[in-house]
Amino acid sequence: MTAPSGSAAIAGPDRVDAPSNGHDRTVGSGYVEGEPGRTTSPARRSITHVPHVPHIPNATVRREALLARLHHAGDCRLVLVAAAAGSGKSALLTHWVGELHQPVAWLSCTEAHGDEGAFWADLGRSVGEAWAAEGILGAEVLDAQDTAGPAVLCEQLRTVATPGVIVLDDFHLTGVAPASMVGFIAGLPPSVRLVLSTRVDPPFSLARMRLHGTLLEVRQADLAFTAAETSEALATLRVELADGDVDRLHQVTEGWPAGVHLLGISLRDRPDRSVDLAALVADDRNLADFLLNEVVDRQRPEVREFLMITAELASFDPELCDEVTGRTDSADLLEEVRAANLFLVEEPGAAARFRYHHLFREFLRLRLAARGPQAAGEVHRRAGEVFARRGDRAEAVRHLLDGGAVDAARELLAGQITAALTIDLDGGATIARRWLAEHGEAQLRGDTSGFLECTMALHVGGAADEAAYWLRRWRERESDLDHTTRVLLHGAWSFHHVFAGDPAAALAEAEQATALIELEPVDSRWSDSLLILHLQALLWLGENEAVRRVVDTSASRPSLPPPLALVRLPAFRAQADLAAGELRSAADGATRALQAADALGLPDLHFGRAEPELVLAGVAVEGDRLDEAAARLERVMRISEVRRPPLEVLAHLALAEVAEARGDRDTADQCIERARAAQPHATSVVHARIDEAAARAALRHGDVAAARDLLERLPVGPVTPLLAARLALAEGDHRAALEQLGRRDLDGLDRRARIEHGVLGALALARTDRGRAGEQLGRVLELTGPEGFHRTLVAEGPALWDLLEAVPAHGPVAGHIEALVATARRAVPATQAVDQGSLVDPLSERELTVLRYLASRLDSSEIAAALYLSVNTVRTHVKAIYRKLAVNSRSDAVARARELGLL
Repeated sequence: MTAPSGSAAIAGPDRVDAPSNGHDRTVGSGYVEGEPGRTTSPARRSITHVPHVPHIPNATVRREALLARLHHAGDCRLVLVAAAAGSGKSALLTHWVGELHQPVAWLSCTEAHGDEGAFWADLGRSVGEAWAAEGILGAEVLDAQDTAGPAVLCEQLRTVATPGVIVLDDFHLTGVAPASMVGFIAGLPPSVRLVLSTRVDPPFSLARMRLHGTLLEVRQADLAFTAAETSEALATLRVELADGDVDRLHQVTEGWPAGVHLLGISLRDRPDRSVDLAALVADDRNLADFLLNEVVDRQRPEVREFLMITAELASFDPELCDEVTGRTDSADLLEEVRAANLFLVEEPGAAARFRYHHLFREFLRLRLAARGPQAAGEVHRRAGEVFARRGDRAEAVRHLLDGGAVDAARELLAGQITAALTIDLDGGATIARRWLAEHGEAQLRGDTSGFLECTMALHVGGAADEAAYWLRRWRERESDLDHTTRVLLHGAWSFHHVFAGDPAAALAEAEQATALIELEPVDSRWSDSLLILHLQALLWLGENEAVRRVVDTSASRPSLPPPLALVRLPAFRAQADLAAGELRSAADGATRALQAADALGLPDLHFGRAEPELVLAGVAVEGDRLDEAAARLERVMRISEVRRPPLEVLAHLALAEVAEARGDRDTADQCIERARAAQPHATSVVHARIDEAAARAALRHGDVAAARDLLERLPVGPVTPLLAARLALAEGDHRAALEQLGRRDLDGLDRRARIEHGVLGALALARTDRGRAGEQLGRVLELTGPEGFHRTLVAEGPALWDLLEAVPAHGPVAGHIEALVATARRAVPATQAVDQGSLVDPLSERELTVLRYLASRLDSSEIAAALYLSVNTVRTHVKAIYRKLAVNSRSDAVARARELGLL
């Protein structure tokens, strides 16, 4: 009797079938190839003789999770294992059938089974041998030309008493008619499961079985090694790598078993195993030969061409493929590629968007590169044009640069900056470097167009020194520049100074550019950008009224693009209003700016959204809506991540305010330090803003020495008398505080400064003349009530809270006081920097925290909720505080703590 035609099937270089020498292998005997002496547990030992099952020497990684799925799929009539070559389909199934205690008929299909008669004849023989003990005749009743083969096999299998499995390995090589296979599956008895292992999805519908739950599918993603399995496979090959290198190999192979095995072999043969895996992929002939012979060369020529072209795309959809390849049937070809399991991966969260497996893509790209650089370059240039039309400028730039179209990329950068008046373009610095390297020196001797956007992009990319180098080279030629180019040069320097933290220099450069335009208008898309630089510098310099004037006079200019006219100008005015204490106007302007951004379709992280979000966060803090403020500042921080130093400083200072409002001194201090780090080389104007915030925080925490040091280095300005008055109050010198306040003319102060001036005056008077203090605070409340000020007053602490009782409450002021008292109830005094040496038994950090909450008006359950403690735990801490302070009540504890300087 001749050996069955399927008994010598070979499916890929990682698989060697059992020799047909009469010594059939018993799978599951406990021996694992490559690990002599290792046996499986007794429960897994097979008692079944399984002929013609392939022997796979390198299948040493047991896929426990997948084996469990197969073992628990008893209700499934069909098991489909469909994946690309080298995915470990046969290895998985050999392990599985080796653990079965039932008949297994295994047919390793070959090209010879393209003849349907030969297929059914060989399958009949395998079935007959598997169930020989039950008298199945199998192939003996089949003739090679008998078209009734499926029906005869099903009829015989319905007579067996022992459940079993039929495995058709490499089913994609057969030529069996879809109707015949559908009939065979339908005719099998429930006790017999059919397993199809294939590289290509079967040519018949599986929908009904999916619907009825009688189909188990194991796909490419299921067969991918986990990181632990990749490590195990390398260990079996005796390849020792550092953990980081193992992780990189796992990532580049995406767990593809053949890729792990073949790269492992290459690494094993290299003396230095700390290698660049990308280079290894390019050099490894085993891997290239496998992909070439087993995958690519088996496809139709037009599919091979399609694969090589589309592999230049990191991800793609059918429409993109059509535009890049010049075809109109990409959707059909992608479906053919998908059905053939050619390493096509569907991108998560994006319908009909795909990519290729990393290794497969790199192999295809190498094949295209072998044709010369022009081939891939043309693909990238076409892709760049497509993405530019789609509005995806980041992808467009990447492809244009890869295609060598540096000038086109630079034009795209310029269009992005002028259209949105920002530089939210990934790869902007890369474009600038490439363009300047190719054209910079030549442009300096002639047309200097392109320098402005390139220096701006370098700043945003974190390369301010490179930008300054080219700006200096540009300035050296200023006398030779035409009028328009001189305007652009001053604008570029203004942008540089804004980024560097020198608002005075930025304002001077912007004013010079504006003066040149007033002498002679320029026809440049950049001239409107000067307005932004002008306003940013004025805001940093505290010129709030000047900001309002500039915005009001510029808003009606017809040339302004919508993002500037409708989003950024209102937001800049809102910032000025917030700084001046006009909260309602600030909130209205910022809200309109965000509504306009939505209407214009600006992305969530567009730079134009930063200023209005920052303003609304400030208004929310003032209204004691701290969660809202934190959420808005989180969005601002995400926008500022792309190198926005001025914005980072403001965002960190605002976060410090939120932390202070929550009583979190450590976080507030950290935020202030991060603000310093955002612009370490800034001028005194920026540092003064940060030092002012730090001084206020120090005074709130009773750190008088630190506050005095900070005040001494502050330049004289509108806020210095107010801060000096605060320092005097902290030192207990109320007369000195009143003297400092008397140095300011109220007529020259905006609402915010007048409020602070009045509050400090009331606190200074409270000790000697409570009546006058209450009257002065009443006048302050007339200023704060209409605007919704809360935090500014409540943050002054218990001294002001008590003084509220002395204010004549009538009309709107009465309602405002009631709201302030409600806010004060939730407020927690700040910790103080004090020495507990006067206490025999000092308070612990947790007890100090609870003590601060005792000074609020929260009850025990509210304190427990705020600190994420149980009420009993809070009560335990309170008893300890009473004992250590030698008091018997909450009010006495707070009074004693203030006496000791703990609050």
